Formats: sequence, C-alpha cells, structure tokens
Amino acid sequence: MLNERQLKIVDLLEQQPRTPGELAQQTGVSGRTILRDIDYLNFTLNGKARIFASGSAGYQLEIFERRSFFQLLQKHDNDDRLLALLLLNTFTPRAQLASALNLPETWVAERLPRLKQRYERACCLASRPGLGHFIDETEEKRVILLANLLRKDPFLIPLAGVTRDNLQHLSTACDNQHRWPLMQGDYLSSLILAIYALRNQLTDIWPQYPGNEIKQIVEQCGLFLGDNAVRTLTGLIEKQHQQAQVISADHVLGLLQRVPGIASLNIIDTQLVENITGHLLRCLAAPVWIAEHRQSSMNNLKAAWPAAFDMSLHFITLLREQLDIPLFDSDLIGLYF
Repeated sequence: MLNERQLKIVDLLEQQPRTPGELAQQTGVSGRTILRDIDYLNFTLNGKARIFASGSAGYQLEIFERRSFFQLLQKHDNDDRLLALLLLNTFTPRAQLASALNLPETWVAERLPRLKQRYERACCLASRPGLGHFIDETEEKRVILLANLLRKDPFLIPLAGVTRDNLQHLSTACDNQHRWPLMQGDYLSSLILAIYALRNQLTDIWPQYPGNEIKQIVEQCGLFLGDNAVRTLTGLIEKQHQQAQVISADHVLGLLQRVPGIASLNIIDTQLVENITGHLLRCLAAPVWIAEHRQSSMNNLKAAWPAAFDMSLHFITLLREQLDIPLFDSDLIGLYF
C-alpha cells in the first residue's frame, strides 16, 4: 500500500515538476527518503505512469494510461472508502469506521478532519456527540455523492449480491438504454448501485414516473429494487433531465456574445456553441460532485492561452448569473475555449 506521503508526492508531481528538496520540504522528510519513495512509486505504478528526473526542473510525472493510473491510485487511497461508509449510515461512530476499514482508530481520528477539508466543496462532514460522524446533506445529494464514488470504483465497498458478473450485465444494459440519452451508461449504473446500497434508508417522496425500464435493467442483472427505490431512482433521473432543459444553443450563443472582447476575435462558430451546449447538458443530466480524476492545475492552460482563459472565466460567471444552474469543479475544464 502507498502511504500518505507517497500519495502526496504523486499529487505534487501531478501539478508540476519539483526538485527532491522541494518534495522533502513539503512532505517533512529527508531527500534520501524522497528518492526511496520515488523508486517504490515507480515499481507500484507498474508502467501506467513514471516519475523521472528532468534536469534542473527536478522530477516530473508522466502518465501513460490515465484511467488505469487513477484506478490504481484509488486502491491505495482510503478517503473514498471512508466517505462511502459515512454516506451509507445515518451516524457512524469512529470505532465502527476503523473496524470497517480494518485500520487503527487513531488513523480514523487523524483522517476525519483532513477528509472534511478535502471534500469541503462537495459535502458537509459533521459529528454529533454520542452518535458519531455523518454527512449533513439531503438524501438526494447523498445518493449522488455515493454514485460518484461507485462510478470511480464499483467495488469500493462490499454490496450484498453485487458481483463482477452481474455488474458487467448492469453496465451493458445501461450502455444500451435510450430513454435518457444525455446520461452515460456508467453514470446510470453507478446511480443504480447507489440506490441499491441505500435502498432501506430512502424516505423522500418522489413523483411517479414510468419505472418498468429501470426495473427490467436491474432485474436482468440479478439485483432487486423495491417500488420505493425504483420511484426514487426514476424521480432523480427525471429531475436531472428536466434541469438540463434550461440549456439551449441559443442561450449559450447569447452568453458568448456578451463576453468582453470576444466579438473582435471572430471565434464564435457553430462548433464552439455545440461543444459548450453539449457539455452543459451532460453536466446537468449527470451531476458530478466528486470527480473521477483529481483536478489538475490550470496554470499551464492559463500560461499558454491567457486571453482565452480570461474569456472563459467571464463566460462561466455569466452562465452562473443568468441561468442559475449547478456547476461543479469537475464541469469547468470543459468550458475553457
């Protein structure tokens, strides 16, 4: 397993090259320890990425298989498992978290404040004396948060009855559905898994929508959802698709035309409008509070295209002011033009 320091080294190098001295200073160890960590990291990364020396710039990280790289890191990072356990229960005592993670209670005690800081833009982690820790969010948001985690790793937490075989059937069925074209198959399957995990805790009342297609998808892969769970799932999906209806190409074109300085550059064309509109529709129909990959630094993007970067920021500001739609950090990278 990679330790916290080694994960931090990867995180730092993912942002920009750094010298051994800089890495040592930011992790609180000696330069020799950093070099040993880099050797171990390269062994663990197993060809999916590589840390190498690049002259005076120091060490840098080169990623060869991006998805595999992040999936590998995920297996060494207990934060998502800890968050998933908190989402699964109304209240969870620290000792119970430690037992479920098979880690010392002292580790959990130390990690909880860091977890709160790491996910502060996504959710509110709170505690109540005598009861334990909990995620202080609505039921709807808890479902989406858990779905985001399960999209990254469907086996992040053990779910009764969920095997690799029926997960493959679920993924295939979700990829082939056409009722919600804006929702990718892996997003829909992660929502189904989240509802399945929380099926005995759902209390919100949702409008009735046709649920036969969802029931058929779930039952074909050997799982079962009761009527309340199906109603919650279809209600949540339909709500997200209704939110997406506020976005149109005309809306996007109107906002682009209001960005200062953009008219003189003659960069607004059908392709730009369609790309931004499609991206926003997908963001609204399938919200991502917890991105599958960690957000990379925007510094290189800003340095390479400073004018486009500034115009993108103006566009995002106008978008938030005029349309009042939820935008998350994971959405923004698709809005830089």
